[in-house]
Amino acid sequence: MVVGGAVAAVGSLVAATANNPWTALVGIGVAGLGTSVCAPTVIGMAGAWAGPERRAGAISTVTTIAYIGFLIGPAAVGAVSSVWSLPVALGAVAVIAVVVAGLAPVADRVASPRASRQLD
Repeated sequence: MVVGGAVAAVGSLVAATANNPWTALVGIGVAGLGTSVCAPTVIGMAGAWAGPERRAGAISTVTTIAYIGFLIGPAAVGAVSSVWSLPVALGAVAVIAVVVAGLAPVADRVASPRASRQLD
């Protein structure tokens, strides 16, 4: 998650500072590569945290939140870009990716004791 968030942040920054459409597309592609690692990891962490008896509910909840984000995210970027600009909106996406990368070690520390207790 740390690497995925960092790659997503770099891609978003490349897109935000691009001088031409091709560079922006490359940046968005790199951001997508970084983000693609985060979703399955978060779903797996939710299942590990919940334990066997609540695993299905936890995974469905996390997946529902992710789908809502997929629906609202582009609209939010569009709304921010209409108020300020597209580079500002993509910069905000980069900041969110940095936050995800920064919180990943904390989530791992929280998940590790719970997951080991589930195995006992």
